[in-house]
Amino acid sequence: MFLYVMNHLVGYDAWTTDELRGYGSPKTGGQSTLCHAHPEIECPAIEITTGPLGQGIANAVGLAIASKNMAANFNKTDIQMIKSRVYCMTGDGCLMEGVALEAISLAGSLNLDNLVVMYDNNQVTCDGPLHWINTEDINTKMRSSGWKVINVDDGTYDVQTIVAALRLAHNSYEKPVFINIRTIIGVGTCVAGSAKAHHGGFDTESIMHNKSLGGLPHTSTHAVPPKTLKFF
Repeated sequence: MFLYVMNHLVGYDAWTTDELRGYGSPKTGGQSTLCHAHPEIECPAIEITTGPLGQGIANAVGLAIASKNMAANFNKTDIQMIKSRVYCMTGDGCLMEGVALEAISLAGSLNLDNLVVMYDNNQVTCDGPLHWINTEDINTKMRSSGWKVINVDDGTYDVQTIVAALRLAHNSYEKPVFINIRTIIGVGTCVAGSAKAHHGGFDTESIMHNKSLGGLPHTSTHAVPPKTLKFF
């Protein structure tokens, strides 16, 4: 959903408010919404189809390799045509998958310094606390795989530190970058920090509270706070 909202905010015509309202649901008249539960490449501004856990990291590594290959073939000493970076947002579920671990190892071995992975570290899975099934030190794992690690201790409220981490990653070379961002899932709701915030609906009181924080009327739906609109 984050990707779809961003497409709407940056001005893609196809990503209307009506499309956002249809997230994950069929539309009337036999048509389907662009906002599938998982992104599909046939839709405007969607670069890859995702769904299975771990696939996004593997795709990101592939895109970073492709960018490096293009740079090697087309860049000249005085003309740097290809100098893009690949950014990947992930969660704990993806980092548990074998395909992700293989891709992470490959990225470190190839020194893909044009790749940045941002880990939403909320310590919660869809079934319960992460420590029920996983107690590993993810930073140590990433460093041992050849990655540079940047920590953000408060990714819930300290946005400027996230921005600083991204700037540092942008200016880092020789290794891919892993940004470990500690967050609170469902912040501002009565189920914050729990598996209940992972999926399902929120209670009415929590919804009203978050609308108030955004300066929105309680009756509004699928609305963007004025400050956010002004930024874009």
